[in-house]
Amino acid sequence: MSGGAYEYVMGVYNNAKSSSGFNSLPDSKYYNNYTTTEYQGHALYGTKGWYYDGNDVLDTSKSWYARGGGYNNGASAGVFNYYTYYGTSAYYSTRVVVTNE
Repeated sequence: MSGGAYEYVMGVYNNAKSSSGFNSLPDSKYYNNYTTTEYQGHALYGTKGWYYDGNDVLDTSKSWYARGGGYNNGASAGVFNYYTYYGTSAYYSTRVVVTNE
């Protein structure tokens, strides 16, 4: 399951919009707000390092998590890979998730 495409998901540290790309934050139901850099849950620290997939800690200046890993990450890419990013890239994708909540 290694090497595919990164996928952005929005995770904000302390409701900061610094690198989110937004003038104001969207409704809080559309993103995860993290109030600590050691968050337990959302398949972050619970799966950290599984199958040697890459991982990163929350960064106060980056509002996006990129999950999955790109082909250039080789063996560290995979379903448990995640890193924090600024949110601007021509190489990463996003997808819309529609729920009935």
